Amino acid sequence: MAKIVRTPSHLGNCSVAIAFWLWQPLLSSGLGPESATYAMIDGHEIGPKFLAHITENRKRVIGFMVESLQAYMASISNLDKCVAVLSKLQRLGIAHGNLTRDSFLVVDSRGRAYLHGFQISYTTRDQGVLEKELASVENILKQSEETLRAPFREKLRTLSIVLEGRAIKFFVHGTTWTDC
Repeated sequence: MAKIVRTPSHLGNCSVAIAFWLWQPLLSSGLGPESATYAMIDGHEIGPKFLAHITENRKRVIGFMVESLQAYMASISNLDKCVAVLSKLQRLGIAHGNLTRDSFLVVDSRGRAYLHGFQISYTTRDQGVLEKELASVENILKQSEETLRAPFREKLRTLSIVLEGRAIKFFVHGTTWTDC
């Protein structure tokens, strides 16, 4: 069970966050690689803003929170925005490693796309790897909805978190936990 603690004041202006927990099937490799990628992209507007790690008893990291974006999954009409954000990631020497159409989040109000799902992202100087990944974006965005559906996606338990002032409130399947 995770202990929810008051958030630092610099997170108080974020009204909604998304939490990812270690027990999710896609996070079986652990949180380290994804946390490291969020640290490398911080300030570059490549992914949702990393807000905090979630700890158990203030010791063991069991998850993390990122900004919730009013976004939609990219389509071929968003190709330029998707290529632009992936290019920004690659200029930092990072390959996403697992691009799918839903790796891209398009936020019209900000006029850009963001990347997420950095579980197997890695640093590389191999330009061939980066070029191949960048060249794959168009085909990825042309995929139909049916090819994107995977049986386990329905079972993932992503949590929405509302930051009210400096206290966190969790909503999971209609149940609420708070620590005020």
